[in-house]
Amino acid sequence: MKAYLSFKKVLFSSLFISLFSSGVMASLGKSEVSNGDKVELDERQEVMKELMDDWNGGSSHIDGPNCWNTALVLSGLKTGLRFTHPQEWLDNLNLHCQEVLVPKFGDVGRIYHSKDGEVHGFIHIDDQTIFAKHGESTLHGHQYMSYEKMLDQYGRTRQCRIDDDFSPECFHELKYYRCGSNSLSQAEILVDQIDQDLEIFLFSTETKWKYKSNCESENFQTRVEILERIKSKLILFKERNYFLDSAIYEALKRQFYNIRTSMRHFRCHDRTYRDRSIREVQSLLKEINVEK
Repeated sequence: MKAYLSFKKVLFSSLFISLFSSGVMASLGKSEVSNGDKVELDERQEVMKELMDDWNGGSSHIDGPNCWNTALVLSGLKTGLRFTHPQEWLDNLNLHCQEVLVPKFGDVGRIYHSKDGEVHGFIHIDDQTIFAKHGESTLHGHQYMSYEKMLDQYGRTRQCRIDDDFSPECFHELKYYRCGSNSLSQAEILVDQIDQDLEIFLFSTETKWKYKSNCESENFQTRVEILERIKSKLILFKERNYFLDSAIYEALKRQFYNIRTSMRHFRCHDRTYRDRSIREVQSLLKEINVEK
């Protein structure tokens, strides 16, 4: 898992920096692209395809990572798989992506309702196929899916599907985006590092609960080590008086809650010790300055 994370980070970091600095990202919305730019774009697509093939059929062992997060990570705007708030998703699209009418492989699909807000996010593969994480539950993993199946699930509002209603107001809207690179502030770099720690926590076999695991088990101790790393970054965030975006705050709050719930599976005589690390993380998050 650690090797995979390193592979993903290095490939995306180097590739997006080269694409952005060479002006390729700025030209993606145009109809004419030079042969050299096409080679770079193909390389980026190959990286995305390799990641999607690796993730296909898999899921975290703790609830959290969702469709919006998957699309942002594959687009290079996030580096860690965790729960993503819908406003965080929308902010990234508005800041770092350009709306396009005709999608290409790797573009982001956004399904939303004019009144109800964000519904679903995915990666466009071709006219028949998408790739997405369907929901935040561990039961719903990353997967390739046909447009037909995806739209059957997300094309209309839930109530209209129940009522078998096909009225115009029942249908969600669909937009596509082509995303570029984003430069990170020092505060955002710390959040990015927390995200990477969270991905290890949520996906690694070294942190996965096993039958009869307790507070002395190696998987529990590995969890504590990761939480200690997250604590140190939150302390640094607080000491430097950084401000955290409110949508990211809500996302981390929810992900930490899911982690705390998962700790209850461990058979520990001392429940205070069992919950100490995650409770300290949650308390530190509450002390962070939040942008309103």
